[in-house]
Amino acid sequence: MTASRMPVIDVHMHVGAYEPQDWMPGMLPVSNRGQSPRDMLRCMDAAGVDMAVMHTCDVWGMRYAARMLREHGERFIGVCKVDGGTAHLRTALDAIPRHVDEEGFRGLYFDPWPPALDAFRNFHAPTYRPLWDLVQALRLPVCVVSYGTDSPDLFAGLVGLLDRYPDLTVTVVHGLYVGRKTPPGLIDADGRVHVEPSIVELVRDCDVYLEILAGYPGAWFGPDDAVLQCLYNTFGPRKLLWGSEFTKANALSQEQARSPTFYARQVGYLRDHCPYIPAADRAWILGGNAARIYGAGPLPADE
Repeated sequence: MTASRMPVIDVHMHVGAYEPQDWMPGMLPVSNRGQSPRDMLRCMDAAGVDMAVMHTCDVWGMRYAARMLREHGERFIGVCKVDGGTAHLRTALDAIPRHVDEEGFRGLYFDPWPPALDAFRNFHAPTYRPLWDLVQALRLPVCVVSYGTDSPDLFAGLVGLLDRYPDLTVTVVHGLYVGRKTPPGLIDADGRVHVEPSIVELVRDCDVYLEILAGYPGAWFGPDDAVLQCLYNTFGPRKLLWGSEFTKANALSQEQARSPTFYARQVGYLRDHCPYIPAADRAWILGGNAARIYGAGPLPADE
């Protein structure tokens, strides 16, 4: 990475080859947490990716993620994860500053699960203000997770949250639509895409960004990527972040998840399939916006 260009930053990568030294009490076996840092760095180097935001599947990945930041902090950006259902209680409120100050995490990954948790729908309610007061005081960017039609109240909740905390920086992981979990009527019979006006207003008026999994086989953007083009036309390059979700979901085979060639195709998807996005705009989507959010690289002088 040089000062002559914006960095390329993958905002959604799973690096999770845990070793015994990383095991935490209560950790349950999970079949696919991600590949080794060696495999991921090999893919990143081959595709010209400077850094990646490292996602953990659950709170039991935090010890491992902290080690990755110690060993590869120049390549990985950490967003700390706490139990979303109890993130407003003292244990989590004490842990978050420690993760930031002592371990080098640069943001909060907020993903209450399962949906039966009150925090899944009501994260903006007064009950959870201790969490958001802390996040605001620490000036932490926040990743919140959309599961498409499985998260019907997410954006209404974000409106309520940002009404009270208008200075928060929020990335919507998975963006508006996840795979085929898209709202009815998203694409009409004439092929036109309709984004909910309240979402348009929220993203345009607040420091809110939408992740796009362009090139990922588990993503779906309609015929001829019509939804992807609509997102670009509606929000412009300064509100979109590219992420790969590389290695994690079942849409990738183990061979693909270790393949520099396959990863490079994802990195190059916007260039190869979206001719309406000029190179300067693509640079913001592929890393410039993430660099600003996480303080992770050189930006043009006017930034």
